[in-house]
Amino acid sequence: MLGAARQSTRGPVNRWPTPRIRACPCSFHGGSMPVRIRIYGIEASFSQGCWDCEDDSLRSMLQAMADPRADTPEEEERHALYAAGRYGGLIAVGEIWQTAPHPDPEISLEDMAPAAAPEKAGWLNFLRKRR
Repeated sequence: MLGAARQSTRGPVNRWPTPRIRACPCSFHGGSMPVRIRIYGIEASFSQGCWDCEDDSLRSMLQAMADPRADTPEEEERHALYAAGRYGGLIAVGEIWQTAPHPDPEISLEDMAPAAAPEKAGWLNFLRKRR
């Protein structure tokens, strides 16, 4: 029996386990109650500039736009409302969930290009006679 392979009773071996990485650098969420939002049916909470969520991909999306300067509960709630609105989610207000409004656009077309003259606008304007 020297060449026989040993059977494992523990099941399949996961050679490359996916590590559970916390996106939050702080170890203690003290102070105020975290603000809770729900996006894609998954609940996430924001406290002291860090997002906490069970889904790694959603946590990464939220942490990418996290505001570490949100110190007061009002700033945390404003940031959580912005994040929930960006992804079309819900925000917890007490015990009920409300739809978060979509935030105003950060960049508008007028910021990038000057307003065109209305007399030059239109379809096939290149066929008009030049003065």
